[in-house]
Amino acid sequence: ELSKTLDLHNCAVWKPNENKTEMNLIHELRDNSFNSAYNLPIPRSDPDVIQIKEIDGVKILDADSPLAVASSGGSREPGAVAAIRMPMLKVSNFKGGTPELVPECYAILVLVLPGEQGRSWSSQEIEIVRVVADQVAVALSHAAILEESQHMRETLEEQNRALQQAKQDALRASQARNAFQMVMSHGLRRPMHSILGLLSLLQDEKLGNEQRLLVDSMVKTSNVVSTLIDDVMDTSTKDNGRFPLEMRHFQLHSMIKEAACLAKCLCAYRGYNISIEVDKSLPNHVLGDERRVFQVILHMVGNLLKDPNGGLLTFRVLPESISRESIGGAWRTRRSNSSRDNAYIKVEV
Repeated sequence: ELSKTLDLHNCAVWKPNENKTEMNLIHELRDNSFNSAYNLPIPRSDPDVIQIKEIDGVKILDADSPLAVASSGGSREPGAVAAIRMPMLKVSNFKGGTPELVPECYAILVLVLPGEQGRSWSSQEIEIVRVVADQVAVALSHAAILEESQHMRETLEEQNRALQQAKQDALRASQARNAFQMVMSHGLRRPMHSILGLLSLLQDEKLGNEQRLLVDSMVKTSNVVSTLIDDVMDTSTKDNGRFPLEMRHFQLHSMIKEAACLAKCLCAYRGYNISIEVDKSLPNHVLGDERRVFQVILHMVGNLLKDPNGGLLTFRVLPESISRESIGGAWRTRRSNSSRDNAYIKVEV
């Protein structure tokens, strides 16, 4: 509308770049994007740019002014050129719906008259430019705000799509893990249940003392394996890396006897000789997780039987107050408590 009212040849808007070192052309009445010579930035140190920024009014530019030439719309003989500074609004300056003008944020409006008519800027036209410049600034600011809002909305939509995709991927991964755990649980627990069922049948048979001790040891070992399977399944399901202890009363001497019997079988298979020493002063009725204590003892024995050359393995269980010596390279497990009702027991292999 301004270009029609003033019968302009061209109208251009220049704005500082982010580094505030140059003035870039952001809007133009005539499309001269095909001519790169007229789209070059103008240094902020240009005298006309400095003067336009400092004055509060319209400045008539010389014909050879870089700002006038770049805003001529590709015309070889542009008419008179006028320029004025316009304060611009930023999105961050809208607080509660009320815009704030920031002096540091500005643009330069350049208006070019047709050169063929030999017109010059009249005082009335300059006054129109001064009045309309603020309206042009508000319109451009609103357009910039809408553009930035649109960009922000597109960015949020893209982030939301990425979030939804990540949520779906996580859900599919969780479902796949749960399905895998169900298959693994079914595939691992069923054979163990079958083994425990067969061993329970053997326990009902008439067996000798040594045979019954071996069968009971096999049952105990199967329970340890079943516990390990439960730990793997439960720990992976809970995602906390912890599992509860089953605290109950059990007979320590019987558990040690079963562990020693199984250790003998393992040593005989690996070509080891074994010596078992169990202190008679150990308490028999204790409170703890029997299967996990049994599991730890088997783990200690199994780790020392990795050497294929054989040797002698000594298995000692004694109260902590009796033994003060240490065996080089020995595996030790100590469970202590400040309560007087608990005994301190050392297991050495």
